[in-house]
Amino acid sequence: MAQQIGTQSYGFPQTWLGRVVGSVLAVALLVSAFFFLVFFLVAAGVLILGISLRLLWRARQIRARASQDVLEGEYSVEPREKAAEITVKH
Repeated sequence: MAQQIGTQSYGFPQTWLGRVVGSVLAVALLVSAFFFLVFFLVAAGVLILGISLRLLWRARQIRARASQDVLEGEYSVEPREKAAEITVKH
């Protein structure tokens, strides 16, 4: 008679109680993984939304500040001869 050593299998349980417990644990693991994924995606979305709103707000402030520094007016370019006559007259 030959003796078998190390014949234990660590796969899916063979008894009905073991199968029920294994199934419950597998379902619990899948449900927790699903909720972790949903939580992670929602947190990432909120973070991306917050960063993009902050960047848009800063761009708006920079544009408003830049438009305050602009001087608007009209000018004309005179020919050099006419400009020389004006400087000589004075």
